[in-house]
Amino acid sequence: VWFALLRWVNETKGVAPGLDLHDDKEFDVGAVCAVRDALWADPALLDAFVATNPARLSETELALVAPWRLRRKGTFVVLRELVKHAIVIDGERAGTVYAVHGISHPLSAMLPWLPCMVDGVLLPFLGRIIFDGFLRSYPVHLGPGMRRRFDEDYRRAKATLVTRLGDVTPVHVATITLPRSSGVAPANDVSAAPAKKKPA
Repeated sequence: VWFALLRWVNETKGVAPGLDLHDDKEFDVGAVCAVRDALWADPALLDAFVATNPARLSETELALVAPWRLRRKGTFVVLRELVKHAIVIDGERAGTVYAVHGISHPLSAMLPWLPCMVDGVLLPFLGRIIFDGFLRSYPVHLGPGMRRRFDEDYRRAKATLVTRLGDVTPVHVATITLPRSSGVAPANDVSAAPAKKKPA
């Protein structure tokens, strides 16, 4: 489903001509990420894909794609990884902490360290929250003070973790101050989940 959507976006927008987007092929992560960025930059693309079904997906497969309208694109802190899910703090919506599942591997396998500040896109998937498979990590280590602060925020938010997109219940959690004003930019490298393990 994910690659069918990306193929259609690439064909429609001409982002990366010649890119072979099949889940059994090796591909340039940067090129695929550019297609993915084009998808999330234009909400009408997902609506058109669901409405016209150019990939001739089944009703079950389309039902997986349609809820992606509830996606949450932004900057997050992947705080820690538990047995069942990772704890992810929303850096742009004060008071929102998510329980986020890996697609096929733990989120820590995609990141240089934890806690880690990332740019990413959260998606609803089979009643859970996942990232869409691509994360841009910031080359910033959170200091001991910030780590203790976020750990305490997580402990306060345990009872109200957001486990489904659309069910956001604000709690009192620290807002992340992004480092861009200090000249620190996201790393150029994009981490991607294994190609064969995309949603659906």
